[in-house]
Amino acid sequence: MSLLKSEIKYAVTTEVGNRVDDALEAAKRDLSVLEGRKAAFHDGARAVEALMAIVDKDVEEGKFDLVTAEIVKRYVGRCMNALQNMAMQGQNFLLAQAGKIQGMEHSVALLKSIVDDEKRKMDALRAAITAGTVGEDGEALAGTSSRERPQGSHPAMSLKEQRLAEEESEKAAAEQAAQEAAKVAEQAAAQVAAQAAAQAEAAQAAQLTHWKQRGKKSRASNT
Repeated sequence: MSLLKSEIKYAVTTEVGNRVDDALEAAKRDLSVLEGRKAAFHDGARAVEALMAIVDKDVEEGKFDLVTAEIVKRYVGRCMNALQNMAMQGQNFLLAQAGKIQGMEHSVALLKSIVDDEKRKMDALRAAITAGTVGEDGEALAGTSSRERPQGSHPAMSLKEQRLAEEESEKAAAEQAAQEAAKVAEQAAAQVAAQAAAQAEAAQAAQLTHWKQRGKKSRASNT
């Protein structure tokens, strides 16, 4: 490989890594926003729930009759349920975003290893060019005799052998990178799916418990 191609590969992989890293930082900021939204919905539901006690107090003080109080509490309860549902939805978004961030972190780590490998190749090629063993096109320079080689070293490979070895090395590296990226994506997707399923099941159980409690309160108020 020529020095120009090596520099281009290093520059491209570095740029891709930087862009993925920027996207990771943006995803982390979005996670903070989602956490704030979930907390706001949760706090809002608790604040609305506290209005139930105020309505009961107003009834005791004669500000409302029972019929009016029942209507008010019904709509206050609907508002509380809406806020609770949005808080649960926010939790699901949080889990999905956390899975996305984990996958991107694995991608950044993989790209960093690729960038480091390309830099080592580029530095080695520059050192060989400086030593005069290869040209900037990456090809071995002619005129190197056996006396110029260190004692006990093997003869240099032919140009064809060098190209074939380089192509095989690049092919193996590309296949390994693709396999690692696919494995990371599969693991991240499986984790997100498992977390979403668990959260959905928990949300359904919480909703069922909530409706049961509301049914008990309704029966108690009717009696």
